[in-house]
This record gives sequence, C-alpha cells and structure tokens, in this order.
Amino acid sequence: MTPDRNKPVRLRNGDKVVVLDWDVPKTDRPIWARVFDTGGWRILYFSAEGHWNGNRECSDYDIINVPEKHERYMNVYGKQAEAFMYCSRSSADMSARLGRTECIRVEWEEGQYDE
Repeated sequence: MTPDRNKPVRLRNGDKVVVLDWDVPKTDRPIWARVFDTGGWRILYFSAEGHWNGNRECSDYDIINVPEKHERYMNVYGKQAEAFMYCSRSSADMSARLGRTECIRVEWEEGQYDE
C-alpha cells in the first residue's frame, strides 16, 4: 500500500524516517528519506509504493504510515456487552441503561488483528 504523505511515516521495523522528497523525477525510487537506525542517520531510496528493495516484496525497511491509535467505550450489563461503541466515555454514560455494571475502554491500532 502506498504511504499517505499527509500522515506520519516510519519504517516497517519502527525506525524513524524523515522524507526529504516524495517525487524525485526520472527514477524508479522517487521517495528519498533520512532514516535513523543503530548507525545514525543515513539516506535510503524507496519506490512510489514505499518499498525499499527492488523486487517489491515486503521488507523491514519499507516506509509505512504510523498506525493510528483509536479508542471507543462500550457499556456492559452483567455478562452481556452492548453491540454499540461510543466515541467518548460521556457518550457511553449518557446512553447507559439501568443495570450497567461497567463501561470498558477499548483501544486498538489500525491494522491490528488479534489471534
């Protein structure tokens, strides 16, 4: 997936990235970036899709968008949870019915799948 240039990016392995240019002309690696790893800052070149290696397979050195964190709130009634998720605790509180036993905060990152 092509990284969104309007959102923060990092390497797939978590290393910091500062994109110097997204559109270097006349090259198959138009994204140029400074990358901070154990050896300090260095320049790496990426395809338009954010791939570091030439064969377009996934690599720890690919540029990806930083996964966005989300949270929602869910009301629980004994052993039964509501099917609705609320954007804020106050919205969950206002929508709570009689007999609510808990209000649970649910956190996740985009692209996160639990096994």
